[in-house]
Amino acid sequence: MKEKLQYLSDACKKHSEKTRMSSMGQGVDRYLYAMFCIWKRYLQDYEEEQQQQQHPVEEGSGGEQQMEAVGLSRDDTIVVQMDGEHDDDDSTTVVGTNGGKNLHASGSHGNNDIYDNFDLLKTVPELFADSGWDKLNSTIISTSNCGNPSLRLFGFGPVSANGFGIGYILKDDSISICASSKHRQTQRFLVTLNSYLLEIQSIWKQVETMNKLQDELALKIDISKKQKETEEEQARPKHNINALLGGYGYFDMGEEDIKSRGQSPEPPFLNRANSSFSVREIGKNYD
Repeated sequence: MKEKLQYLSDACKKHSEKTRMSSMGQGVDRYLYAMFCIWKRYLQDYEEEQQQQQHPVEEGSGGEQQMEAVGLSRDDTIVVQMDGEHDDDDSTTVVGTNGGKNLHASGSHGNNDIYDNFDLLKTVPELFADSGWDKLNSTIISTSNCGNPSLRLFGFGPVSANGFGIGYILKDDSISICASSKHRQTQRFLVTLNSYLLEIQSIWKQVETMNKLQDELALKIDISKKQKETEEEQARPKHNINALLGGYGYFDMGEEDIKSRGQSPEPPFLNRANSSFSVREIGKNYD
């Protein structure tokens, strides 16, 4: 059971590392998608140019009258900012007439050599015609997290026709999950996910209980070992310090033993009863 939790922890760490790497723009799918968008833009610009060449602006037409209405002549140049997919860069399309000839050039491309061969341009590049590109862009499970725990549910739609979209909210003591799909068994998926989460919760509780019992057993063994060492220490014979110091204490050590011997008799010269001098006579000088 511990191995299952360890595998789950390792997988979560690896997933977090890849997510962090992708959020910094280091995912290979973003670069491939940018190249795919560039190819589509070249193809779209070329198709628009071909349509303009096939349907030139005629004199007296609505386009000519509209130019005259805004005060423009046939030799003026119109700079149009492209909308739609071109709003994320500063590419422009210059359209005008010069001596009755239509002009069209791309301001961001700068070089129109790529438009020389339309058959080559309209052919899907081999990199994006590979089946691996389709698998890379077919996301079966796409998830999104809502950072607001006060919400009850958070919806997130699938990004592919045969996939699931999962929106989840992490709360203090629970997880709110909302799944959706177009052609899949969403209810069955949620039931399976719920059973898996309950299984992981049960395994985690069992492992925590085992770890707690092991810690308590280790603590009891440690206490028993210390008690045994204390009993052995108390059973050892103690050395008499007076025997080592010859009956004299070291500083205050052994002082009680010396006092227990009783009072020693004072020398004769310290006994006042046997002294031939009085207290008054002590300290006087006799000539």
